[in-house]
Amino acid sequence: MRILFATIAILFLSSCAGYKLINAKSVNVKGMNVQPQTMWSKTPDSLGNNVELWTVDGRQLNQLIFIGALANNQRLFTPPSKELPMPVFKAGMLPNEMQDLVSSSLKNLYGGDVDITTSNLRPTEVAGQIGFRFNLSYFTKNGLAKQGDVLVLEKDKRLYSMIFIATKLHYFDKHAPEFDHMANSIII
Repeated sequence: MRILFATIAILFLSSCAGYKLINAKSVNVKGMNVQPQTMWSKTPDSLGNNVELWTVDGRQLNQLIFIGALANNQRLFTPPSKELPMPVFKAGMLPNEMQDLVSSSLKNLYGGDVDITTSNLRPTEVAGQIGFRFNLSYFTKNGLAKQGDVLVLEKDKRLYSMIFIATKLHYFDKHAPEFDHMANSIII
């Protein structure tokens, strides 16, 4: 019985390896200072050099993607394959072009298996500058409905973004106020 318990404990702990707890305090993430109100976990997943991924309930249920200080002609994410190249950021992009950049990049990140719908593109003030927010939605290849809220801002010819994606059922509504709070607290 002790061997079984020890094996289960080791498997549990190894599944959490690499995750780092983010406390509810001001934190710098890829050049953005944000103020989370709840505890998050930084995942060990690497989506790109300028990217950090957080979750509260597990990546399949919700994820918060930070993209910071992305330079001209860089991709938001590392391409998962050569068959699905990522579009690049161009300084001076129009709001609808940034919206397309994010949705196309996410689609390719997910292997091209999702059709992402975007809506409600609107200006918003971010750290004393005009940025943009929009919503997105899609179904996973297994039929799970996902919903998202995206914030993008160009400052000094560099792109900064926060992308919150969660299951439409329960988890989006549960954590959307937290995303709003962090989006409103950004200092670059």
